[in-house]
Amino acid sequence: MDAALRAWGRESYKKTSLAELAAELRVTKAALYRYFPSKEALLAALEERFFDEYSAALKLPLSEAAEGRSELRKRVDFVYYRALAPFAADEDRFSFFFFHLLHAPCPFRRLHEELSARGAPGRMEKPGLDDEGLALNFAYITGMHALAYAHQNRGKPGIDPRFHGRAALAAAREVALCGLRMRPAPDCDYGALERLAALRPEEAGPGQPLLESVARAVAEAGLWNATMDMVAAGAGLSKSGLYAHFRSREEALSSLFSAEFERIMELSAERLARVEEGPCRLYVSMATTANYLRARPDVLAAMRWVMAQHIDIRYPTARLLPPNGSFLEAEAEAGRCVLIGGSLDLTLHWMHFLVVDLLSRIMEGGASPSIEASLRKLHALVLGGIEGARSG
Repeated sequence: MDAALRAWGRESYKKTSLAELAAELRVTKAALYRYFPSKEALLAALEERFFDEYSAALKLPLSEAAEGRSELRKRVDFVYYRALAPFAADEDRFSFFFFHLLHAPCPFRRLHEELSARGAPGRMEKPGLDDEGLALNFAYITGMHALAYAHQNRGKPGIDPRFHGRAALAAAREVALCGLRMRPAPDCDYGALERLAALRPEEAGPGQPLLESVARAVAEAGLWNATMDMVAAGAGLSKSGLYAHFRSREEALSSLFSAEFERIMELSAERLARVEEGPCRLYVSMATTANYLRARPDVLAAMRWVMAQHIDIRYPTARLLPPNGSFLEAEAEAGRCVLIGGSLDLTLHWMHFLVVDLLSRIMEGGASPSIEASLRKLHALVLGGIEGARSG
């Protein structure tokens, strides 16, 4: 079972073949059947063990939660000290949870049912879209993003070796509570900024056939089951034709998304030039991105697919931030904000992840709060974290 976590986790559970497991153990594939009659039986055993161990961790008392803290702060502490803590030091367990369990249908419902049946605290439901739900989701997404970054980049050149699982989680908790430590602009007129960030129909541009094919594949097969074979078929290409100009799936998608990212940044730059205050510029950037993705649901669906499939697309920061858009670096240099881990690239990746997640949740929900109202709340959380948004 431990070998299965290692072998399948390396590929983020895109593949779960018994042949890979046999190679990991240096035994024949036939030998595996002495222990489990099928791959499905092994996965079921892994899930059972995970829920047993995870529920035990969730039951531990929260000694860190001091008396007098608000209920919301206690729930944030629960997220970081209990719900996410088991994944900080165990990359294999994190991969199993993030890439296997969370990518199954209705993952939070199953988590709640399995953990409740074992007597674990009933706090694993998917957060709603009210103020507290947005704050808890902000805290959870921030923590998961930090852990994914830490585990994916461990040991790579240029990555601070101290930014390991536990340190990353501690840093993420600080971000969840305090955000970028940027003070809100006293005269921030959200209505005016939203009018500025609005896009004309022609600005969203025509859809790209390959991205439209990605959206169709996601709609037909579901987010977790869409494959590049389905994308190729939907676009009228052979799989070899899709890869004709690219060495890998990652390279192909990076090329496709590069144009979309640059288009978003171009639209943002035009609007940012008309705003002076850093916090207001931050909102215009977030709102412009949200408006573009609302107008291009194919791009939004594809971005969600990329996140779900664990495709590591590097954000080309130099191209994404034209001179009049590098305001975050200027704000940090002036001491008016703090970049996550001191990295502009990581900060941008985090903010983009939050906007995509928020839009996806709202647009899936049918009758839900307006995107503008939710985006304003997310903006407050990004600026000052949960503590800053509550005090503001």
